Amino acid sequence: MLRFRRRGGRPQGPDASGIVSCVVDDDPRLHLEALRWYATLTGLAGVDAADLVVHAVGNSDSDALDVLRARGVSVCGIERFDERSPHCNKIAGALALAGTLDGVPAVLTDADVVFCDDPRTVAVAAGGVALKPVDLPNPPLEILRAVFAAASVAEPPTEALDFDKGETLRGNGNGGVYVVSAGTLGDLAAGWALWASWLLDRRDLLGEFPVFVDQVAMALAVADGGIAVERLEARWNTPTHEVVGIPPDTVTPSGIHCHQEVEPTGLLSRSAVPAVDARIEACNGAITALWKEAFPNHTFWEWRYRTDPVLGSGVGSRGAPLADKRVLLESVLVSVQPVSTLDVGSGDGEATRGLSIPNYTGIDQSAEAVRLGSAARPGDTFLVGTLEEHPVKADLTVCLDVLIHQPDPDGYADLVDRLVRSARKALLISGYEEPPIHDSPMIYFHEPLSTTLARFAPDSTRRILRVEHEITTWMVESPTPS
Repeated sequence: MLRFRRRGGRPQGPDASGIVSCVVDDDPRLHLEALRWYATLTGLAGVDAADLVVHAVGNSDSDALDVLRARGVSVCGIERFDERSPHCNKIAGALALAGTLDGVPAVLTDADVVFCDDPRTVAVAAGGVALKPVDLPNPPLEILRAVFAAASVAEPPTEALDFDKGETLRGNGNGGVYVVSAGTLGDLAAGWALWASWLLDRRDLLGEFPVFVDQVAMALAVADGGIAVERLEARWNTPTHEVVGIPPDTVTPSGIHCHQEVEPTGLLSRSAVPAVDARIEACNGAITALWKEAFPNHTFWEWRYRTDPVLGSGVGSRGAPLADKRVLLESVLVSVQPVSTLDVGSGDGEATRGLSIPNYTGIDQSAEAVRLGSAARPGDTFLVGTLEEHPVKADLTVCLDVLIHQPDPDGYADLVDRLVRSARKALLISGYEEPPIHDSPMIYFHEPLSTTLARFAPDSTRRILRVEHEITTWMVESPTPS
């Protein structure tokens, strides 16, 4: 059930209300984008969570979307628009939104747009839609003119692109932000869907540019439907993947279209344009604040292993730290002589690659990490999920560089308790003994790990094996192996 707070006001303008919506496919990258979208809209732009709608295509069961639900965002499942074009799924979102809230203003955005100001303050005349011309003249004018001729739709006038990057036909806008006046979304979405289907059946008309089906279909829909097109200022949809030609003293952006300009930490990459980077810093602050409260472990690591397998779980899992970790594991295996070993947070298997470990079982929340780990240790057992979901016991349990990423203190304590109970003979575990000096949106300190271990393993023998990069690794040995 969509929740919407009506505050009145026509036409849409500085004091107007409305819905801000985005669409995400079943992909961890997009689910993380929705979190950044939410964090900036609520933390910087002042939009109430009850006025936000996320339409999820396919599986909407992720910890990232659960964060949004818990904070009052409407997360609604929808069917994909057409298998031939994932980009057209935003049309399915527009249709769903129109079926529920056509009488109120709406801002349709891509999930990879972050906002420092409220986009609902854009003034749009009744019956109109505001959009920014495309970043680059794609498809070229000759292709657009051929499409309009084939569709028998009157060709709209040409329009100059921002930052002197060419020209296009009016209505051929960057799909990152569409601001739609109240009462217009129903007709707009219907026409958009009609022309997208028509164009998907004639993709050859777009030549080398079939990826722009949704944007060209929007141009056809507004022209054919007589919907007035107003020019959206570049500040509401400023790209960071195409910064060449953007003046360094450009107006301070209100909305930043990041595309995939993202750091391995999940924060936004800087653009080298000072006015843009000042806003990126503010956005990263809002994202960090959210992640400090609710870091989406599963979604984040699935994204990271898919997009950056070379980096893997981080600098601690590569190079010299990786070599040191293998030496540590080898010495522990010699000391404990386990008949079975459980590795919780096994990652991509690099730490255990080549080590002789009997009856090895790896558990990781990331399906991609499990796939990589299985390749590193063929023949061993790997499970996708958590120790709670897979309560495996072993002579030796290993859990390295996992506790530092647990955002919830109760979840942290529960995991330590389960780890202690899973180990028949010994537990190799690492965590913080004091708050880390290095600040990151993905690391957390709740209490000294020694304090937690004393609470859950009071009769065990505990000793420190190493301290590196503020992380302490403990060996916890059971008094009477079970």
